Amino acid sequence: MRFRILGSLEVCGSEGSTLPLNAPKQRVLLTVLLLHANKPVSRHRLAAALWPDRAPPSAGGIIRTYASGLRQAAELGDRDRLPHLATVPGGYQLVLGPGDLDLTLFDDLTRQGRRALGARDAGRAAQLLSEALALWRGEPAEDITLDSDSMVLLTGLAERRLAAEEAWADARLQLGGDAELVARLQVIVAEQPLRERTCGQLMLALHLAGRTPEALDAFRTLRRRMVTDLGIEPSAPLQELHRQILAGDPALTQAPMASRGPTARSVVPRQLPPAVADFTGRVAQLKQLHSLDPAVIVVTISGAAGAGKTALAIRFGHQVADRFPDGQLFADLRGHAEDTPVDPMRVLHRFLRAIGTAPDRVPSDPSEASALYRSLLAGRRMLIVLDNAASAGQVRNLLPGSPGCLVLVTSRSRLPGLVAKDGAVPVLVQPLGETESMHLLRKIIGAARVDAELAAVTVIAASCAGLPLALRIAAERAAQRPGMGLAWLADDLATERRRLDTLTLGTDGYTQSVRCSPGLTAPWR
Repeated sequence: MRFRILGSLEVCGSEGSTLPLNAPKQRVLLTVLLLHANKPVSRHRLAAALWPDRAPPSAGGIIRTYASGLRQAAELGDRDRLPHLATVPGGYQLVLGPGDLDLTLFDDLTRQGRRALGARDAGRAAQLLSEALALWRGEPAEDITLDSDSMVLLTGLAERRLAAEEAWADARLQLGGDAELVARLQVIVAEQPLRERTCGQLMLALHLAGRTPEALDAFRTLRRRMVTDLGIEPSAPLQELHRQILAGDPALTQAPMASRGPTARSVVPRQLPPAVADFTGRVAQLKQLHSLDPAVIVVTISGAAGAGKTALAIRFGHQVADRFPDGQLFADLRGHAEDTPVDPMRVLHRFLRAIGTAPDRVPSDPSEASALYRSLLAGRRMLIVLDNAASAGQVRNLLPGSPGCLVLVTSRSRLPGLVAKDGAVPVLVQPLGETESMHLLRKIIGAARVDAELAAVTVIAASCAGLPLALRIAAERAAQRPGMGLAWLADDLATERRRLDTLTLGTDGYTQSVRCSPGLTAPWR
């Protein structure tokens, strides 16, 4: 293993000795490249990490100097072997082998452990997950001062560690549990006192160890905190586990944990679409989403057509997927499509089937279907993305009735009804600024082509008014004519009548068009 970031940053040389990488900026540069291992990282992204407040005018040259020094200090200059630091269009890419980074090894061992757990090989699952967790030496990159965008990634890593701890506890519970399991779960519960799943595991571990009074006390402590801090009761499955422990139910010592845990289910839907590869900006909105109170059930993500609401919801969804072990549901409600918006009953029936309801058992009555849906979601931890909603009424029957799940609703409307009546937290998506717009065009069109025609690209960015969809369509137009200059595209976009024609792509009118946004003007003009 050459690089370690699951704790303080450490770099080992080819001979196994620790390399003295002491320059602070080089350490920041390396950490950001490791967090995006085997993926290109633009110079703009690196500049934002190295100078969070304001990058100097000579940032590009300074980054080249840092990269050159990093190649030498960390033995990354040989292109014929792994690892090496490659220069790619617009930035750099740290190319690593399978065993070069502790984070990659952690993810691989965790995946193998989960597969073994699903195959009911608890012994192998416990061993693999224990090896994965042993790679953690502290908080990830704990000795590096990073920008807010990178800190969002580190928050996701901490959640992945917790999910692995819970999977390891599941495996150990299937093997019968012991004092080590109890002690480890007590530490996690102390750090995460409102995490119901871990508390349920601790209750069961204590009961199996003959410490039933302590198990019951753990439930009372959690309930008191939830009622006091959140104003809610523990989930129905956790209350059922408490009842079983009180009654001394023999099933607790016979059935495997996988079939009785408070969040275990046989069907785990994973419906989130792929995240946008060249996602740009939205640092403030992602930070707001990551800092949500655990009691929040509904979030509205609103903004103009083409502002990137769906991309933000999906990006965040993938970052926090591990927080929702019971899966993710996704529906495009087509609230602003040219044809009729989707009937919420159709979505409700599809969701019910996705979470294990037989088609012939789905009620035809809307109120009965909605009641069944809320009953099945009770105690589960699921992420539900309701995209492109027309109104609060279109989504209300798709909302869970108890905490544990999180619903992200995207809409051109701010949906004040959901905020006022359902306690939704509003997140507003504004157009991108000039720097971010140029950054996105640079990613898609290519740095060389953008730099060669900077004046035309500046006009293109301004004409797209900071709307990511408009910028992507414009970049696609440019990509269709790779041998031509970009002045023709700048001219088309500078005229409002031709601009609306230019910013319509394909036949899918509402998802690949910004015709619905007349009078486009750049917010920075």
